[in-house]
Amino acid sequence: MSPTRAASTDPRAARVRAQLKEAAFALVHERRVADISVADITGRADVSRQVFYQHFRDRDDAVAGAVGDALRTAVGTEGPGGDEAGPMAPVHRLVDFAAEHAELYHNLYPSAASQRAADTFRDLVRPACRRLAEQVIAHRATGAGEGPAVSEADAAALTALLVGGIFEVIRRWTGLRLQYPDTTSPESARRMLDTCLRLLGCEIGPPRR
Repeated sequence: MSPTRAASTDPRAARVRAQLKEAAFALVHERRVADISVADITGRADVSRQVFYQHFRDRDDAVAGAVGDALRTAVGTEGPGGDEAGPMAPVHRLVDFAAEHAELYHNLYPSAASQRAADTFRDLVRPACRRLAEQVIAHRATGAGEGPAVSEADAAALTALLVGGIFEVIRRWTGLRLQYPDTTSPESARRMLDTCLRLLGCEIGPPRR
């Protein structure tokens, strides 16, 4: 059964739902999702279990909702496809979010919430990756070594490659950050990703110093 207050427009219900998400978001920075209980979330939010189940199906639903909201906020209001700064703007914002919340990325796994959070991440980064893929294809078409025409299926496949690649580079960086916190700076997350994308032929501007 779906939670009864999940889509409520009642300000009080929205406030309680936000409290529960804030509690879940804070807890996942402290320990793995597997070690968080509904009682932990309700205790942190100071609401009852009965109220919790009016808003969320279970612990993972609350954690995934909290992380999804944070990811959407990180991308910004102009949309995931990018703004006048280009398609890398929302991608860089997600990288910066990962750099700020490395513990969260580590603690999400393994859990059902991690898959939903990953799906949200991919949905947010996909429009920007499509624009990057189109740039690579356009550059190739105007280059000296132009080959066979690129099909829509090929463009979609390149987009999928970029989406998955960005996700995995961020996961790798967060692992290094937690293992070597003194030598892995937040700025190195962007540098690592930008280097990989340049090697694939993406136009992302000059390297950051």
